[in-house]
Amino acid sequence: MSTQPQPEERPEHQPEAMFTPEPQAASAPSTKAEIEVAVARFWEIVRKSADVIVTLRQENTMVNAQNQALRRSEQELQNRVDDLLLRITSLEDQVAAIPSAETTINESETMNAEAELEEMRRNIDRAEDELKSARETMELQTDELKRRTELIQQRDAEITQMQAALAETEHQLQEAHLHLADNAVNKEQLADVKNELSAREKQLNELHDSFGDVHRHSLEREALEARLSELELAASTYDESKARIAELEEEIQDLRQQLERAMTIVNTYRAAGLRHIEDPDLKDQMTLFTAPVAQSPVEGEAVRQLMTEEELTALAARLDNVADRVAQLLGIS
Repeated sequence: MSTQPQPEERPEHQPEAMFTPEPQAASAPSTKAEIEVAVARFWEIVRKSADVIVTLRQENTMVNAQNQALRRSEQELQNRVDDLLLRITSLEDQVAAIPSAETTINESETMNAEAELEEMRRNIDRAEDELKSARETMELQTDELKRRTELIQQRDAEITQMQAALAETEHQLQEAHLHLADNAVNKEQLADVKNELSAREKQLNELHDSFGDVHRHSLEREALEARLSELELAASTYDESKARIAELEEEIQDLRQQLERAMTIVNTYRAAGLRHIEDPDLKDQMTLFTAPVAQSPVEGEAVRQLMTEEELTALAARLDNVADRVAQLLGIS
């Protein structure tokens, strides 16, 4: 009897090799791109797993068909063995029923019957061997079918776990989107805070510039005088270029004017600031440099020559704000 065709051997897909994740950091992906790459890899693994499961189920169908064919062959062999056993029993009964007087006459028939009996026994042995081989093959294929069924169940369980992992990953992706949105809002708020701090720092610098001590102004004056000396030295050194000397002389003259103007403005700032602090009635006065009641009109006219009305108004408003802050800091009502 011909044996059933065996299923084609192929390398098994190891679940550990397919579903074991690569070593990664314990923390979730910190960026959107990393999460999207992880989701894409997950779906690629799911597709490969689905292909493997389909192949295993097709092989299971083939093994089931082979098992059914082996069962039919086993039944046929068993029927043949039963028939041969019945014939052997019948021949043995016939041989036993032959009278002793007719032994010589029927010796040829007896030998033929014994030969046929021996042939039947050999056939029974061959049938039993085939039956044993078929049973062993069926047991092996049954074990293989059981193993493949367990593997399919394991793959199904892994796919279920991966689907749960996918849901968790999608949840993390949503949280990452929300986190990115929160980061954008936080960046805007941080920019606003930085702008506010910059504005306050600018105001503080203006306050320091307005109410710097005399030592700082002296240092500035010394720096300007040193610069003036350097320019005068440079003018005397580079006498070969009259144009350059003229430019340096203009720069020196301009620096002197700036120095005189700066000292005049500083003295005016100080006088106006002290006047506002000492005289509470001038707290809300908008034009700091207008002459008080006892002030000489010549001094007021000199101030107006130094600065325009718009500059005086802006400077007065600025000093009013500064005076209010200083009054608050010093507790002056």
